[in-house]
Amino acid sequence: ALATEAADSRVMAGVAYPSDRAAGLELGQQVGKLFVAYAKTDGSDAVFDPSTMPTGPGLFTGDPATIVGPTVGAWKPWVLTSADQFRPEPPPAPDSPERAAEIAELKDYPRDAHPFTELWFWPQDPAGRPAPDSAPFTSSQAVLYYAPLVHYLWGPELAQKLFEYRWDTNPPRAARAYALVSIAGYDSTIACWDGKFFYWTARPDQFDPEISTILPTYPNPDYPSGHSTGLAATAEVLSYLFPRDEQFFQSRAEEDAASRVWAGIHFRSATEAGLQLGRDVGDAVIAWAETDGSV
Repeated sequence: ALATEAADSRVMAGVAYPSDRAAGLELGQQVGKLFVAYAKTDGSDAVFDPSTMPTGPGLFTGDPATIVGPTVGAWKPWVLTSADQFRPEPPPAPDSPERAAEIAELKDYPRDAHPFTELWFWPQDPAGRPAPDSAPFTSSQAVLYYAPLVHYLWGPELAQKLFEYRWDTNPPRAARAYALVSIAGYDSTIACWDGKFFYWTARPDQFDPEISTILPTYPNPDYPSGHSTGLAATAEVLSYLFPRDEQFFQSRAEEDAASRVWAGIHFRSATEAGLQLGRDVGDAVIAWAETDGSV
């Protein structure tokens, strides 16, 4: 109904003939059907077998019925040759000094050490915070800002930049931008979930129940961090599309990753692996984009 209303508006505005309207709707529906057919073969209907869930020291535990996305790593990516193309190296061993240091870091982090700094927290301009932890701030404010699903973060950024760069008047360029950033978000999620359910690393509060968290711990493994991976990938593509704002996008990705440590829900190794994984995926999307004939 919305598509028909949008098509009708062009005729009522006097900028398109009725035949244009009919041809556009038909063409769009044909393209849409191709995407639906593709989606039916992308593996997203796979069912998780709880008997494959491993057990042991340092491994994630939880109700198999509530785990988020255990089969996502098997979905069909758009650009990556496989979900494990950039799989991170193994996380620190559960009995290693590195893991012990990460547990101590989360237990000792001074959350909300600077009260009232939330009055000056301006998430749309992290230029005042060139690097995470570089200036006094309230960690809870940043954590809650970055808490939503990643596409709720890059979506508004992309819309704003399309307007600032005046691509809102160039539908093909705008459509390409949405497609590339969406693909980066999608493929990075598949790559991240491949790593999560390859290593099955326990969450911090499963290693040590005394670790307090600002956010609820999500019901999936720790390594790598999904938020870190997703925003790093989209930041790479956004930096490619809007190069003069590269520092803005990259600093947001780094702050987003740091917020997972501040929240107590990810180890630093998970956020660092996620940042690198996301950047690798983003670079692969950019390499693919550079051959699409748009230049």
